[in-house]
Amino acid sequence: MKWISIFLVIFCLIGFGCEPEESLPHTVASGHVFSTGSGRPLAGVWIYMYDGLPYSNKGSDRRDSIITDSSGYFHIELDGKEPVIFPYKVGYSFSYVVGGATIGIMPLDAGSKNENLEIRLDGEAYFNPILMNKVNFLSEDKVTVYIYSKWDNPSPPSSYLGNGPHIYSWSLPDGITVLGDSYVRYKLEITKSNLMNTVIDSVYIAQGTVYRDTIWY
Repeated sequence: MKWISIFLVIFCLIGFGCEPEESLPHTVASGHVFSTGSGRPLAGVWIYMYDGLPYSNKGSDRRDSIITDSSGYFHIELDGKEPVIFPYKVGYSFSYVVGGATIGIMPLDAGSKNENLEIRLDGEAYFNPILMNKVNFLSEDKVTVYIYSKWDNPSPPSSYLGNGPHIYSWSLPDGITVLGDSYVRYKLEITKSNLMNTVIDSVYIAQGTVYRDTIWY
């Protein structure tokens, strides 16, 4: 054993490896996860933390994960040059804005201590109602529907001629994706006898559900 130890010391001294491992910055992240729509804490969210930004070769590929408790709380730590957080829960999506660009991860400063983070996940729900006129429509009379996102940008409008019922979306069985656990705003532009009236209203849609009720106009 004595000769083996001496050989290892000599091996290191002549430069065949045995260099000390690089010390990486230690990053800490803790806080709570909430539902964007309801504002309530979200339990059971996986918080993944890993070292390495997309399209970068600087990270060490170290990673760890934790799951939020009943109050939505998490605490996680990692050694690395490019720490990133990615929260995940089935039926929810995450977006983060950096420099005006929206991405699906949260980059952190290496070596930083991030406390009281507030992460918000968008619950996914679906809007696919039946549209029905209250009075008789002629073939050229029209209703146009606009659905508004959480950023208040309307989706591309859908228009229907004549009498209903009109199904909002035939091509997508669940309709369009909207923010769940929230009131989803919509606008109807109703053109009858060349006169247009506008109706603005909203419906509450729970996360994970499809709104299939009838909207009368």
